[in-house]
Amino acid sequence: MHDAVGLACELVAIDSVNPALVEGGAGEEAAAAFVLGWAERCGLEAERLEATAGRPSVVVRARGRGAGRTLLLCGHLDTVGYEGMQEPLVVWVPSIAPSGMTFYTGNRFPVWKGNVFVGSLRQGEIPGTGHLERIVFNAKMEELRRESLLTELKQRIRDVRQGPDGLLYVLTEEDNAALLRIEPAP
Repeated sequence: MHDAVGLACELVAIDSVNPALVEGGAGEEAAAAFVLGWAERCGLEAERLEATAGRPSVVVRARGRGAGRTLLLCGHLDTVGYEGMQEPLVVWVPSIAPSGMTFYTGNRFPVWKGNVFVGSLRQGEIPGTGHLERIVFNAKMEELRRESLLTELKQRIRDVRQGPDGLLYVLTEEDNAALLRIEPAP
């Protein structure tokens, strides 16, 4: 499959600041062109939508095979619903500006097995509110609960990954950024 981390790094490096929010913002046009080009190279179905002039959105569909479900990719650019669209499993209102994500499959934290960990750059538009979010699902992939972790750091969480040792590694993004290793309590 494609290198999702590399793709995400290229995408977030594109200046796509909304000019309505920040004077001189580049807008989402370059990011939309990047996503459309990537989808075309991968042979995926992609559509450029523009609900508001100068504010493009891109919908990419990876059709399932046989009885497989279709995967709808939407993120970084505005997301626009369409008739018949299945609602996402997880939504944040206000946005947590999600960054890295990992499904925990290790054995070091048995109660976390099958949980999803998502990095958060901020809560809404409030600086210093980044955190690591743990999401617990049941066997039917229905969300049961969420837990905010590392809030006391007041750092933007750029990425989270599970290491081969079964521990979680978190990368913060501030002037005093750090690579953190999360271990079970003794």
